[in-house]
Amino acid sequence: MNQIACSFAPGFEKIIEELIKSRVNDAQKFNVSSGFVYFFSSQNPIEISSSLDFCNNVFLILKDFSSSVQKDFASLVNKTVTSKFNSSILELGAKDSFRLRFSQSNQFVNVEKQLTIRAENFIQKTFSLQNDRTGGGKEFWFMTRTDGFAAFAYRMTQKQSTEKRFEQGELRSEFALMFVKMAQLPHKGKFVYADPFAGHGSIPKILSEECSGCTIYASDIDNDLVGKMAQKFNGNRMIRVRQSDATNLSFFKDNSVDCVISDPPWGDFEKEIDIPLLYKKMLVEFDRILKDEGKLCILTGAKNHFEQAVKENKTFSKNTQNPDFKTDVLVNGKKASIYLLKK
Repeated sequence: MNQIACSFAPGFEKIIEELIKSRVNDAQKFNVSSGFVYFFSSQNPIEISSSLDFCNNVFLILKDFSSSVQKDFASLVNKTVTSKFNSSILELGAKDSFRLRFSQSNQFVNVEKQLTIRAENFIQKTFSLQNDRTGGGKEFWFMTRTDGFAAFAYRMTQKQSTEKRFEQGELRSEFALMFVKMAQLPHKGKFVYADPFAGHGSIPKILSEECSGCTIYASDIDNDLVGKMAQKFNGNRMIRVRQSDATNLSFFKDNSVDCVISDPPWGDFEKEIDIPLLYKKMLVEFDRILKDEGKLCILTGAKNHFEQAVKENKTFSKNTQNPDFKTDVLVNGKKASIYLLKK
């Protein structure tokens, strides 16, 4: 069995085990802490890494020091260089290069030069790699965490340029997946879901992949974004694209939607929008279109404005006493919250 460790956006601890099991069917012996999880599996580690696209980093744990009394980096390196490893499991190429990282409490740190050289020489000899401190293609980590976890690990996720892959304000696909999972929606059935701030379509896309048989309305007030969504979802029978103001969803009848799940403007990029007023008006409209006991799932960084709007809404204000009402998360390093409400 291989030991796999993953870092993910803090706030999703409740669902991370379920998500991993949906991709790695023999995953077992989970240990979950804030933004971090490790488990065991007999499946190919590289294939596991490719399937866990909702995680920030995926590591193959080469040596676990969590039970060790001494967890300083000198002790970890000394124990590592006297150990034997099976390099074939990493599927490394003869011309691959590497660099070594030391991570303490989620922060990269510098260690004594001779200790670094000793560890680098060991990795170079054991795994037949070329050392490249400026940015080697492969990464080996010595990591220690405040929860007691400590390990020598191989980072399986590849570096990506997220600035090139995502537009301003676009919700990353892996985050959209975790958001949808937090909503705990049925996987099958003739349900009606709506994202009135669909933007680039991240949430509707995930909904169509996770919930079979449902109808998804992806709407936005921006004509350009609506046009792009129409092209993106052309041929997808589950998703219906509309141009509409989220405070006036006239194409919906009263009490006709099972769940509204959306990422409305936070005010970061839309300076001309009155966020408090927008939130108040949208809640009135969501109240109108939602069925009795229908769900409302909102992701926002404008937490104070949203919570105030909820308190002032007669229908949704009761939800503030629910322990699942608010879950704090990080979105691209920004503090935000996911709110789960019922009509």
